[in-house]
Amino acid sequence: MRSELGKISLLFALAGCGVAPGIRAEKDGVEACAGYPAAALYVLPWVTTAAHPVVEGNCGAGTHRGSDRYAYAFGMAVGTGVTAARAGTVAVAGTDRVEITHADGTRGVYESLSASSVAAGDYVAARQAIGASGEAGFVAQPVLAFKVTQDVDGIDESMPVSFSDAGTAIQPLKQGSSYP
Repeated sequence: MRSELGKISLLFALAGCGVAPGIRAEKDGVEACAGYPAAALYVLPWVTTAAHPVVEGNCGAGTHRGSDRYAYAFGMAVGTGVTAARAGTVAVAGTDRVEITHADGTRGVYESLSASSVAAGDYVAARQAIGASGEAGFVAQPVLAFKVTQDVDGIDESMPVSFSDAGTAIQPLKQGSSYP
């Protein structure tokens, strides 16, 4: 019980300064990114005949901090087709949000949608259409918000991912760059 209270106190203390457990903040307050996997298990969440810019990348000074530090915001026009970045079962299918649970228990989260074309319980393959992009969030243009989460002590923590079709080595996508 005492160690659980210590963990909870630590979580509250760290939440107040915007730094999640296990992540260190640089002197300027920007979180360090690390832990990108050696294998790219994901594909970009759109038909890759088009290129879309990273409006906000990982571990930045904007909204992608704390438990959302490994999220991406991809600039794209409202109504652009969104596809599954990895195969799995649809856990949530709302008008503005789709969540897909993968075989390893991680969950792909797609936000700022204008429509979804899947239902909870559907199995989807990688690159299968799941909806259309919309306009919401804390950015000045329409974006697709995407992250992969896993449960860490009851908190949905975003995790670093690599995309096999992004044309880069295993590393985070660069803010301001367009992919593929």
